[in-house]
Amino acid sequence: MEKKVSGGSPGLARLEIEEAAKSGAGVAWVRSEGGLRRVFVEGALPGDLVEARVASPRKGAHSLEGKLVRVLSPAAGRRNPPCPAARACGGCPLGGLTPPAQRAARKRLLGKLFREGGFPDAVIGDVLGMAGDREEGFRNKSILYFSGAGGALRLGMYRAGTHEVAEGTLRCPQCPEWMGGAAESVLAWARRSGLSASPSGPLFSLLMRAGTRGRLAALTVTSALGEAVEEGLASSLRNAGLTGAVVSLKSRGGNFALGEESRVLFGCGSVEAEIEGASFEVRPETFLQVNTPMTPVLYRIAIGVARAAKGSLVLDLYCGVGTISLLLAREAARVVGVEVVPSSVEEARRNAERNGAANAEFVCGPAEVVLPELSRAGLRPASVFVDPPRKGLAPGVPAVIAGMAPEEVVYIACGPEALVRDAAAFRELGYGLGEVVPVDLFPGTLHVETVARFARKPGS
Repeated sequence: MEKKVSGGSPGLARLEIEEAAKSGAGVAWVRSEGGLRRVFVEGALPGDLVEARVASPRKGAHSLEGKLVRVLSPAAGRRNPPCPAARACGGCPLGGLTPPAQRAARKRLLGKLFREGGFPDAVIGDVLGMAGDREEGFRNKSILYFSGAGGALRLGMYRAGTHEVAEGTLRCPQCPEWMGGAAESVLAWARRSGLSASPSGPLFSLLMRAGTRGRLAALTVTSALGEAVEEGLASSLRNAGLTGAVVSLKSRGGNFALGEESRVLFGCGSVEAEIEGASFEVRPETFLQVNTPMTPVLYRIAIGVARAAKGSLVLDLYCGVGTISLLLAREAARVVGVEVVPSSVEEARRNAERNGAANAEFVCGPAEVVLPELSRAGLRPASVFVDPPRKGLAPGVPAVIAGMAPEEVVYIACGPEALVRDAAAFRELGYGLGEVVPVDLFPGTLHVETVARFARKPGS
């Protein structure tokens, strides 16, 4: 949609902010040499009318940058972010909007993506949020990073777009209080022990997980700490109320929060998460939705939109540790889960045994490899569930699914752009887009989980 630009003060432009970029900057559209261009304005929010100084375009650039001067008319629901570290952290670019205004912005974003992707008539439900617009204490996982040395050693979240730990980010309001206390205890222990952050020292990151039962920490280091130092760590974490701790040794580069080898310091190295009455073992590396109260809501919606799963064969791709698979197994005749991570498949099998789901089985391998093998073996599911990573389904996967001729495909998307792309592929294969239900698992952010159902058209 073209946005009009009018002159304000001399040298300034008046901009209507239509959406937010992935960086968190507000986005407006202006006419300039070469046609319609996007303008990114840091500090502006969707719905704002702002005055900004727009810089001349860089050679070859397709977009412009604007420096916010003032907000002329604030967006409906604009507020001061509830987190004092919001600007330094950058993890919640929509934190300056109330929860209802955030959800409205996400719905507009979804609508735009579907329209531009060739689905102008897609019916998108309202974004479902937490009861009471809760914004605190809902996360069951936290990852913090170390920087500095000695008394200047820090522990917290990286500043947006950097590998620098932002001041005041050791405690996140979205995490349980005990995680902040545990992080403070670990930082105090590290300073007493004279440790420093990688690369000059061994400290890299601290991961914490909250279970329905249990509290777990995993300290990732780049070299061994020594027995006496580890004993001090164990004592600090026990005193902070944790039930288990793991030390993970990292030798590879990159920003991976866990190393290649892990050793239990105390406890059993996992916590127990309960979802819809089913029990799951959760280790430091386990994928689990981070929003504890909204995860069962997401799964209820996904299972609820399915029409063909009850009493039938169900295929669950990208199944992780079997969370959805085991909930489906309560009413399906048989569930086959496919997952690429070997340790997750092992956990899924243990979880099936733990929950008495004898009709659930799990296959290890990439979906794009395992799926054709299952098809050649004659597997013909009535219902297919997919919960892929942000990049969506691997090339060729929609065609193999369609070749199995299921009555429906239920898609749980963490990347809406990939969902729209894959929706176009399913449409070409004879599957029509039905319900689209967005769910807010990440308050303050631009992310939105989306459940969509595709039904096989008659004659396809």
